[in-house]
Amino acid sequence: CPNIVNDWGFLRINVYRLSSSINKTVFQWLDNHKQDPFFLFVNYMEAHHGGKYLPGHGDKLYGVDWGEWKKMYDSLDLEAIVTKKQEIPPRKYEINRDWLDEKMIYLDNQLGKLFDYLKEMGVYDDSYIILLSDHGDLFGEHYSFGHTMELYNELIHAPLIIKFPKWMNRTGVSEKFVQTVDLMPELLSNLGLPIPEQVQGQPFAKINHEIVSELFMRNELTLNKQRYSRDLKAIFDIQNPDKNLYKFIQSTDEQHELYELRTDSLELNNIYPMRPKVAETLSERLDRWRLSIKPIKSSKIETNQLDKKTKDKLRALGYIK
Repeated sequence: CPNIVNDWGFLRINVYRLSSSINKTVFQWLDNHKQDPFFLFVNYMEAHHGGKYLPGHGDKLYGVDWGEWKKMYDSLDLEAIVTKKQEIPPRKYEINRDWLDEKMIYLDNQLGKLFDYLKEMGVYDDSYIILLSDHGDLFGEHYSFGHTMELYNELIHAPLIIKFPKWMNRTGVSEKFVQTVDLMPELLSNLGLPIPEQVQGQPFAKINHEIVSELFMRNELTLNKQRYSRDLKAIFDIQNPDKNLYKFIQSTDEQHELYELRTDSLELNNIYPMRPKVAETLSERLDRWRLSIKPIKSSKIETNQLDKKTKDKLRALGYIK
């Protein structure tokens, strides 16, 4: 149920349930399953758009002046920014980041309550706990916003935190590149369980597949269609012998990009014109990877057909083309 508060003449709405509300459901579920081995997936939504109202939080408590945020949002010229006619003003960028920080601080507090509950149950030490995100967001970087139109690292290089069971005695930080598709085989391998043949990922220590990401054209976009009317594929050259960390973004509109991430982590200097051989090699690897993906054979299962509204939602999220 959305939380709605009338403020400055417009509605501040949470489109999604707050993590505090989700936790109530999670705690009830845990109470009913605390005697059993369990797998629990919790999808918190604070980082998404729409969560502008956090109960009990006064304006500026976490750095956000909502009056200033409203003025900033109303005055933002998105068309001028995405067409690269102007950059997002530094203060407006800071306000957007403050807004995200406020929501993440609230979520962090609720995560702490979940961990405390697991400790009270006596299962925290024996549990795998994995924190991850499917993507990030742009707040004006690269003259863009949101997460459905680009493949820059602000969007696809997401954090992954794993709390292993205490008996495994595993801690530390790794800079190894993995993908969410590798999580399932990693967990199964650590638990000594077989990995199904059709699983495409690999345990972290054995990863030798390409690290890639792709994005499909958004035909429904009205903002700068010339820029965004293209498919994108990105590949990381993580095994380069000269120790450079190249990332190549292949675009169907031929506006390709190449970055050396060790010296240009923010992807501000496109060296595609200066490194054509590197780009050509990575483009060929991307093509081989694409051709290597074969449809998974499965028995015919009768399913309900998706209606247009559901398909549009999935397409907007990038799940179908």
